[in-house]
Amino acid sequence: MNEFIRVAASMRGGRLPVVQCTPYIQYTLSNDYQMSTVTYPPGNRIRHAIRRHLGNVLGNGEVSVRLLEIDCQDGVLRFPGDVKLKVQEIKLRRNGNAVLHAIRPVISERSFPLQKISILVQEAGDPVFQNQVVKASGAVDIRIDYDPDGNWAEALKKLPNKIVHMAVGEIPIEQLGELAFGWMENPRMEGSKFSMPSRDVATILERAAEVLPVCNATIESRRCDEFPVGASIQISEDLEINIYGAMAPNHEKELLKPNGKPWMIVMESMAFGSAAPCG
Repeated sequence: MNEFIRVAASMRGGRLPVVQCTPYIQYTLSNDYQMSTVTYPPGNRIRHAIRRHLGNVLGNGEVSVRLLEIDCQDGVLRFPGDVKLKVQEIKLRRNGNAVLHAIRPVISERSFPLQKISILVQEAGDPVFQNQVVKASGAVDIRIDYDPDGNWAEALKKLPNKIVHMAVGEIPIEQLGELAFGWMENPRMEGSKFSMPSRDVATILERAAEVLPVCNATIESRRCDEFPVGASIQISEDLEINIYGAMAPNHEKELLKPNGKPWMIVMESMAFGSAAPCG
């Protein structure tokens, strides 16, 4: 290009050629199956193009969204005035409590309770744990960024959700024991689970007896060849708490990482008799 300009300049007596171009706005929409390109004619402003684009994509009325991911933690989010999003899952970054309050007006009431919500927290006292949208969701994914000294057990005990998964971060065995005692004092419904990926699942299972009144047991319905023996605590005539190892989400990908966590520890409230004591 530079050589072309030098040649053109010499042909014009040393004067640089005038480069003419027509500005335009273009954006691309893509997913796993297709890609579409939309081009706005000259004269459009970016602000107007974005507004028109949102109107085309969202329209006016209720729009079904499987996963609503909000990357920003402050600033302004603009939506067409009449749009409502019927959402199955929400994923948030930091400042989740404030973001949830901000987007609440555009979430359809038919979204609640959410199937799942994913939150990023920096401390165990994060106000997002008290948000009713979070507490009413069927499942909560927690990513810690990062307060290793926080009393996470206290925060986790107060979450009434059926499924709680610590996707990023771990709590020490002592806090896992404290959480289990909380479940013993206030039994959770059958099927309630707490899970967290760990590189030390075997150690956690071995040390469970140090902090909890457990017996070694096999849980046939949750059998994992890597960790065939788990731990069990009877808490009533109908319920027991079972602690066992299982494959973590994205197990295959985690196996390929140098510091991956392909396995996770699971604590589950199950019907009494689900576990069989063993030596």
